[in-house]
Amino acid sequence: TYWNKITGGVFTAAANWIGGVPGAGDKATFSSTAMYQTSWTASATNSRANFDGGTVTQAIGGFSWLLTNGYVIAQTGGGTGTVAHPSGALIVTNGTGDASLLIGQAGKGTYVLNGGTVTTDYLFATNNGAGYTNSTFIFSSGTLNTRRGAGFVTINNNFFALGDTAGQTAIWNMTGGSNYFVVDGSVAILVGSATNSRGILNVSGPGTYLSAPTPYVGYFGSDCQLVVSNGAALKSSFLLTGSYLSASNTVVTITGAGSVWTNSADGFIGYASPANRLIISNGGRFRSSRVYIGLNLGGPVSNSELVTGMNSVWTN
Repeated sequence: TYWNKITGGVFTAAANWIGGVPGAGDKATFSSTAMYQTSWTASATNSRANFDGGTVTQAIGGFSWLLTNGYVIAQTGGGTGTVAHPSGALIVTNGTGDASLLIGQAGKGTYVLNGGTVTTDYLFATNNGAGYTNSTFIFSSGTLNTRRGAGFVTINNNFFALGDTAGQTAIWNMTGGSNYFVVDGSVAILVGSATNSRGILNVSGPGTYLSAPTPYVGYFGSDCQLVVSNGAALKSSFLLTGSYLSASNTVVTITGAGSVWTNSADGFIGYASPANRLIISNGGRFRSSRVYIGLNLGGPVSNSELVTGMNSVWTN
């Protein structure tokens, strides 16, 4: 069925659809080139959702929208689409765990997460790389849960921001599968990219793997975290916490048996700000080349590292 109210309206109102309100086995299609908001007054379940045009604010509010087969922005070649998610719960999953949220399948799509929660089995985007579909995932605030994996083909300007809004928090929970940010190995992940923003990245569970070439935990934002736990693995080539003076009180944690973070080059705990910590606990393992504590502050200045618990290891 097709959304028919270009001035916006309620998702469950039959008059807003061609073919009636989509049911559990139906695909909901948004193809207008207009800018509008769709609001939920009750939770809904559909098979798929396609956005092929316009700018849609999906205001799910205090409800949930479950898609059991997939969610696609800009499915067709030459197609475009932008979706903003300020509230409510978008859930893209099924019993076999193979549902996907695709930002730009063949066209140019944008998804802006600026509140609420998104849970999906798989997430795929290109994030605006030259020669690709020029699609972008903007993670300003809210919570993202990826259950089976996430992939970004390449990233324009060589960074991805997790939390870019002052006074807001962005949380990404990776709880399964392989997660890749880039193919050329040069991208920076800015966890808390704006002043007074907060980013939290949790990589958790056996079999969960993240390749993040250059994580900056606390770029301008403070109180940021990156946690590798419960048997997960992270591979990076460079680690930096507390990039600027405003980016204090960041914490990097590797905890739990089988949890491993391998950093092939240098690491900096408190590059330019105080009160940043590296914690290795309860059997976690951290492998890195040189690690500097409080490099540009004339010494540690309350930046610290802690290795605690049986079988916890830090090796160079």
